Amino acid sequence: MTRNRGLVAGGVIVAIAAIGAVAVATVAGRSTAPTTTVAPATTTTATTTTVASPLAGPFEFRDLVSPTGPVVENPVLESAAASIFVDPADGADSAPGTLERPVATLEAAQRLARTALESAEDDVVVYLRGGIHPRSETFTFTAADSGRGANAMIYRSYPGEQAVLEGGVRIDSWEMASGEIMVAAVPAAIDDMRQFFAAGQRQPRARSAQADATALEFIRGPLYDRQRNVAMTVDSALVAEFSHPEDLELVYVGVALAGHGVVRSNGTEIERPSWKSHRLPVSAAIDRGDGTTQLDIGNGALYQASERGYQLIELLPGDPFFFENAVELLDEPGEWFFDPRDRLLYWWPPEPAALGDAWIPNLDVLLNINGTLQEPVRNVRFEGLAFRHSAYTIPNKAGSVVSQASSWFTGWEPPAWMEAGGRRHSFLNRSRPSGHPIATVQIASASDVAFTGNVLTELGAVGVMVHNDVHRVEFDGNLFVDISADALVAGHPEHDVIDEPMEGLVTDLRFTNNVIDRSGAEFYGSVGVQLIKVDGATISHNLFRDLPYTALSLGWGWEHNQASTTHRAITVENNYFENVVSLLYDGAPFYVLGPVAEPGAARQDYTRIRGNFVNNAAADPQFKAPGELIDPGFAKRPGVQLDEGIRNVAVDDNVFLGATVWLQLTTWQANRNVPGWSAGLSIEGSGNWSDTLAAIPGDPALVGIEQASLLDVESVPERVLEIVAGAGLEAGVTMPPLP
Repeated sequence: MTRNRGLVAGGVIVAIAAIGAVAVATVAGRSTAPTTTVAPATTTTATTTTVASPLAGPFEFRDLVSPTGPVVENPVLESAAASIFVDPADGADSAPGTLERPVATLEAAQRLARTALESAEDDVVVYLRGGIHPRSETFTFTAADSGRGANAMIYRSYPGEQAVLEGGVRIDSWEMASGEIMVAAVPAAIDDMRQFFAAGQRQPRARSAQADATALEFIRGPLYDRQRNVAMTVDSALVAEFSHPEDLELVYVGVALAGHGVVRSNGTEIERPSWKSHRLPVSAAIDRGDGTTQLDIGNGALYQASERGYQLIELLPGDPFFFENAVELLDEPGEWFFDPRDRLLYWWPPEPAALGDAWIPNLDVLLNINGTLQEPVRNVRFEGLAFRHSAYTIPNKAGSVVSQASSWFTGWEPPAWMEAGGRRHSFLNRSRPSGHPIATVQIASASDVAFTGNVLTELGAVGVMVHNDVHRVEFDGNLFVDISADALVAGHPEHDVIDEPMEGLVTDLRFTNNVIDRSGAEFYGSVGVQLIKVDGATISHNLFRDLPYTALSLGWGWEHNQASTTHRAITVENNYFENVVSLLYDGAPFYVLGPVAEPGAARQDYTRIRGNFVNNAAADPQFKAPGELIDPGFAKRPGVQLDEGIRNVAVDDNVFLGATVWLQLTTWQANRNVPGWSAGLSIEGSGNWSDTLAAIPGDPALVGIEQASLLDVESVPERVLEIVAGAGLEAGVTMPPLP
């Protein structure tokens, strides 16, 4: 059995230095995120070159996000009331679970742990030996798995090793198909697939190279007893090459496809900035005999995307899309296609070594902590584990149509709770149901839960969902890497309007010293961390890197939800951001939405954003387009976006590089001529620095915020260096390796 028994040598220091924009290194074929060493504020550190400006030089990276780092030595807890050992390679479930005679599965360990918990006077610990722990079913916690009193139920990797909870199936029987393309049979246990990973890298589905394909018209027809957009017509030549056009998925991506998504405003063509990223599945293709082909779009996805009622953000026939998922599009290294008829996976491996490390995710949820209001799960901890390869195939049939952040129109039939109380509820108080995708780790009705030093990587949907009735939950020193949707979602939009089963708020959440790297890797409208309605949260000393949309989405509700007071006391401080909002418009490192606390609330109940460093200095030029080319109602990429319905927000002592406007108050445009409009919002801010003073409104003092100080990156003030030095991981933090 292969084990990772590496030790931490000398303690890797991973605090953000006071210098430099982050450089991207590559370790063992993976992009790495920032591991840095602390440097004096007056020193310029560079890996390959020396630069004049202290804010233009690169940080130094040392394998922070890579498979080569050391495993943290978690010593055996000698004081534990019971220690149980799991070894899938050398264990047997009939064994007593000792170090010498371990059990083979988590379920067997769980049965022993539950027995021990009944009389435990100290912690009960389950040690997972290093290597792969294959999962074919969700590992579920109930109240029976709770620690007793102050004692905890702990699941952790064995000292010096890393246990991997594996939700995928390895594919290793490859044959040559043609040219560079390999083919393998997909195991019968896998019903469907839409994610594929090899050698630690997400492999892209085969897609068209050009993003200039547009529909000719949308076709209305019977849908849910009404005439709705259900299909589109395209030039037949556009789909003539596809032997199975019913496999195709149409992908719409904001206005990243420059020059195509336009509307006419007073006769002027302007871009249509959008946070939208839709995936529409084709269910049938019908040749109309007139040079056009009708593409039927499955499960109402076209209706949901094109009939929101807001012209600027709904799809129009002329909007560009590209195709995914056809064997004829398989023309680049890494691309793959799954033929559901013959159950064959076609793949162009990027390198020969990848053939021996290829995985199809096959389990949606790896860990479900699922108590009840009457019997919650209490006092559980997870330490040094890796959660890898979760699946999410629902969009293959239902599509994914973005509403806001990670809330999607994922299908028409609503879950039962949306019908509660004799009326249909939705996240947006509109008639169409919306929801979040599934999560690899789901937590509901629980308290005193901690995740420390874990890895969540190569996942098909959300990393962690802290959904309902969860209190005192901590995430410290974890890696969230290569995740299809959000890294973390906490809270629920409907706490104010529905009793069953969304009764309990999320309270007292702590998210510190974590790395979020490449979340939103497939569903681009997702965010890094989303707090929907949470009572008390601290988001501090984290690293956010390479995100297509918003990094932190805070709140919910827009203008219509002013009665809500449940979202409150959110502190966001000393975080570092790099290359965020890299693909979609109208996002931000900090996106604040809906009301915070009640009017006149004490300052400790505000959303407080302070001491953060946003480094988008290497921004894509599209986000710096002249303002007259962009609809002024939509920001391209502000440093802080204060959207509709906000109140009780303080923005202090932050540093912004590469923003198009450092501050945007979205509803200012609509309310700027209303006397006293902003008087009761309680918006504050001071001590901010930016390399642009552009803001909406142009004079931020009109809404209670001081104008930022202009930052000259060639002559950086001491105060800026202090903020930069304090942002990111704290000194002495060591991150776990990727499995």
